[in-house]
Amino acid sequence: MVYRVVLMMLVAFSAFAADTLRVNLYEFEPLVSLQDKTKPSGFDVEIWEKVASELNLPYKYTIVPKFSDIFTNLQDNLADVAISGITITDKREETVDFTHKYYDSGLSILIRSSDSGGIIAQLMQYVGILKKLSSILVFYLVFLVIMAFSFNRVEKWPLFDCYYFVNTIISTVGFGDISAKSKFGKILVQLTMVIGIGIFSIITGSISSEITVQKLTYKITCPEDLRGKRVAVEEGTTSVEAVSKLGARAITVANIKKGVEELRNNEVDAVVYDLPGILYIANNSTDVVAVPAVFDKQTYGIALQQSSPLRDKINCTLLKMMADGEYQKIYEKYFGKEAI
Repeated sequence: MVYRVVLMMLVAFSAFAADTLRVNLYEFEPLVSLQDKTKPSGFDVEIWEKVASELNLPYKYTIVPKFSDIFTNLQDNLADVAISGITITDKREETVDFTHKYYDSGLSILIRSSDSGGIIAQLMQYVGILKKLSSILVFYLVFLVIMAFSFNRVEKWPLFDCYYFVNTIISTVGFGDISAKSKFGKILVQLTMVIGIGIFSIITGSISSEITVQKLTYKITCPEDLRGKRVAVEEGTTSVEAVSKLGARAITVANIKKGVEELRNNEVDAVVYDLPGILYIANNSTDVVAVPAVFDKQTYGIALQQSSPLRDKINCTLLKMMADGEYQKIYEKYFGKEAI
């Protein structure tokens, strides 16, 4: 009797387990937040839970450590469903199925706040340039003092007029309203012009060159500016190929948090990731900002095993949610009324 009861319980449990969908999750805030791993939250999570509720689908979440595990698990029958801002691509559709799109996205760029071109950032940039050229500037000031004192002794001008005279010769090759009268004074003028103008030219040329280098190195305002830069991208995501096509040096990282860490440590020049993730990080940080540019437009779908019988049912439910306003309520909760 006991044996039969146990057997029936095992059969019932097996039937329940077989009907319980295995849903894979990968952390991707604000679409999938795992701050409370026992109760995931986020835009994608709420979309899925509404779909599951409408279709009376039992499910169990499994958190995967790597984004690429999503596709491996679906192919190996270790998962039935996967959500986490998964971009629909032709290549991915060779191994898994996707539902209709439920979110329009794209790639965006994250840079350090100090590289964003703001007024404070520009001032700090010039301070950095002056530090690099400090030795030349010191030599210039020493030369200015020496020549000013020389003219003071030779021409007997007030010291202030001597500084003015020397600096005018060096910077504009103009004498102003005074000129050397003595023979030795005129020799000093020639010496000042030859040496001083050379020093001044070096300073102005160096500053101009350094500003150009700074702009080439740090100023990123659009995707094209990534060319030649070190850009952190998460392995297994569409950003890897997109960044390489732009001519950037793709630095693959295990996850987006690692990429942001490397950006803060000046190990990379930028981070490229899906727009919702970039905006979330930028809105919750003060030392990094999002570049106002979106490229490589993408759409997200719920990933399923190939030929999954769930596809048509989920598609119908998603369309119904969009028609009756349920989708819009969830969307506005996370992104506001304005479309991204």
